[in-house]
Order: sequence, then structure tokens, then C-alpha cells
Amino acid sequence: MQKQEFEKRTPFLDKTDHENYADWFEPAYMGAKNIDKDDFCAMLKDETVRKFVRAVSEAFRANEATEKDAMKEQLYLRDCVRTLNGKNAELRKALSLISADCDRALVKAEAAA
Repeated sequence: MQKQEFEKRTPFLDKTDHENYADWFEPAYMGAKNIDKDDFCAMLKDETVRKFVRAVSEAFRANEATEKDAMKEQLYLRDCVRTLNGKNAELRKALSLISADCDRALVKAEAAA
């Protein structure tokens, strides 16, 4: 629900509650998938319910932040894996060249013996 809708449905709340809708109330409302807007807003008349809704909203925001951090970390780790795979390929190529040089040297040494 939009902030303006929330304000219309909750004239009993003060200006601070309305100003903090996005942080204090919206995450809990969005997390409660099948709750009617009017029912949700009506529940907020009770101060204890408002405290609970704020706590739930805070938990949702914290989880969302944790998920975003985890996604960033996952992208970083994927980039690291790509970089390491590239270095691994370079090292394999270098080892292959060294192995070929060693084989040629052994063939020469055996031929000279």
C-alpha cells in the first residue's frame, strides 16, 4: 500500500508514525501476504500491536539486508572462482610447456648416451 493510502486509513496515528511508514509498517504489511489493508491498519490502533509490527518490520529489514550482503558475497566469490580458473588454466599451460621441454631434454640425453 502507498504511504498516502496508509495515512488515510490511519488518521489515529501521529505524524512520526506516518513519516516512518516505509520502515516501521510497510515491511510487516508486505510480509503478511494475505492481509487486507483495512484490517492491517485497524489493528494498528492498539499500541502493543504497533510495537509488534515495528519489531516484525525491523526483522524483515534485517533479513533483507543480510540477503543483499549474501548476494554481494556470492557475486564476489563467483568472480574469484573465475579469476582462479583463469590462473589455473595459465598454470596448466605453463606446466605443459615445461613437461614438453623436459621430455625433449630427456630424449636428447638418451640419444647422446
